[in-house]
Amino acid sequence: MSDEQNKTIADNVIIYDIADGIEPIPVKVINNFDDTYPFSFEYGSKHRLTKEVKQLLHNPTPTDGCDCATDCNPKTCRCQAGSTVKFYSNVRRVSLRSDTQTVQSDEYQYIECGKHCGCHGKCGRQLSRDTIFKKMEIRYKPVIGFIVTACQHIAPGMPILNYVGSIVINGVNEDFDPDFGTDYTFNLYEGDLLVHCDAAKYGNISRFISHSCYPNACLMKVYPCNKPAETDKLILPKLVIVALRSIVPGDEITIDYGIDYFRERDLPCLCYNYNCRAPPDDFEEKCKTLDDINKERAKSRRQVQANMDDSKDL
Repeated sequence: MSDEQNKTIADNVIIYDIADGIEPIPVKVINNFDDTYPFSFEYGSKHRLTKEVKQLLHNPTPTDGCDCATDCNPKTCRCQAGSTVKFYSNVRRVSLRSDTQTVQSDEYQYIECGKHCGCHGKCGRQLSRDTIFKKMEIRYKPVIGFIVTACQHIAPGMPILNYVGSIVINGVNEDFDPDFGTDYTFNLYEGDLLVHCDAAKYGNISRFISHSCYPNACLMKVYPCNKPAETDKLILPKLVIVALRSIVPGDEITIDYGIDYFRERDLPCLCYNYNCRAPPDDFEEKCKTLDDINKERAKSRRQVQANMDDSKDL
């Protein structure tokens, strides 16, 4: 059945709330093509930590935060000084480069204020939360599988949701497999520690987000405090997925997995964008040109600007 035919019939909702009440609103799973269901997994809105990871976590102290009074001044706040981006709480947007094509997970990081700070975390610099920020649904896409699509307008820089999974650490967890890794694993280097966030068996809807070589979102680390000068403890960030570009209802939300994902699996990328780094055999006949993408971006930008009231967090 073609996409055009599917637009004329009601969606076939196969799961009415895959989050089972954990998120602020039900998250539907839709398949208008066949009887495929998503693989079973346990839904959660926070990282799941092993006892070894919990023992390694750093407990923030006043010296790890800012000494601001009530409202933090971006020019003097120590937490802001340790951040590579600014968060504008009045519009719930992060400052990102407008020319960004793709982003590595270490490129953007943000340090939130908390109870250990002089402001006691009441300054408005709190970016993250433990539930999804925006309305989304999961749809089945032939060949690709299940994907995440937006159900509201999302402006560039707006947080969308967290990437959530089970946290294990190379060389720390007793039952750690040195070859650990699944199609749902993000690897994070935190100091000397190699931290794995895996959503194969436990996670939220972020586990369904697909790759693109020209993504409309990126992964950003959000830390609970500054890292002390001398500590072997782990400061575990939340992995917040933030919009890089204007996103309109129906758009697939994508991030960049990195080229190694495809090289290690000897797989082609199926994003079909002009800058695809692992193009399939039929790339030439199906690829989107830069001109095509720029036209789509301009149209989406106009739509989002005209519907900012629809871009608010849940």
